[in-house]
Amino acid sequence: MDDDETWSKRFHFILHKGLPEKEWKAYQKGIRQDRLQIWAMFMNENPDYDYHYFLNLLKFKLEWMIFYWENFGHLARAEQDISRMRIATRLLDIIMDENSDAPIPYVNMKNKHRFRVYHKSQGMYNEDSEYEARFRKAYCLFFRFLEYHLLGWWD
Repeated sequence: MDDDETWSKRFHFILHKGLPEKEWKAYQKGIRQDRLQIWAMFMNENPDYDYHYFLNLLKFKLEWMIFYWENFGHLARAEQDISRMRIATRLLDIIMDENSDAPIPYVNMKNKHRFRVYHKSQGMYNEDSEYEARFRKAYCLFFRFLEYHLLGWWD
């Protein structure tokens, strides 16, 4: 084989993640079906498109990025990126769990004034509760975290 043909086969192998053609087509079909099911789930879940819906999409995308980096990541810093993405998903869990009555860990109330959230409708928590402070801190930290790290999460 000449170099061009060898390179072409190697490139094809890399693009198809080492799968034979038949398995690669089945894999691609499965991905397309999964995407359709995901969109159907999101469209049926919340037709109002409120902020919870948007945050759920962000969390879903981060979880898929974590899956990709755990299984196919090839950069030396992949473990650090995965760790940071997991922190972001945990912050999203806190933000989206605003109506929970479950006990929460300690929340430092002394610095709650530093975390401002604008245009949030009143929830079931009063302004001075630990639940509300935890929500506001997670919300502010999540978007600061994304501002700092998001553009670095590429391959």
